[in-house]
Amino acid sequence: MTNPAPRAFHLSVGPDFFRGAEKTMKLSGVILMLVGAAVLIYGGFTYTTHKKAISMGPVQVESTHHHHVPLPPILGVALIGGGLLVYFGARGRP
Repeated sequence: MTNPAPRAFHLSVGPDFFRGAEKTMKLSGVILMLVGAAVLIYGGFTYTTHKKAISMGPVQVESTHHHHVPLPPILGVALIGGGLLVYFGARGRP
């Protein structure tokens, strides 16, 4: 007796399969929109670096530098637009 040819793998999914993915996509869309709104409101972020200037025994002098990284407003608009596309694109699943 010969072995039958192997069958191709077939995965059938019902409408409940995509419900978890839909919620994840909607959450991702909301997060993108919130980050985009934060970019528009704050316009960038600031960070501080500390550097030792002089270290002579018990005497230490430290300098502090504040750096500002500007973010363009178009980035905020793009993030909000992308978030809207992801959020409303999640409804198109079967």
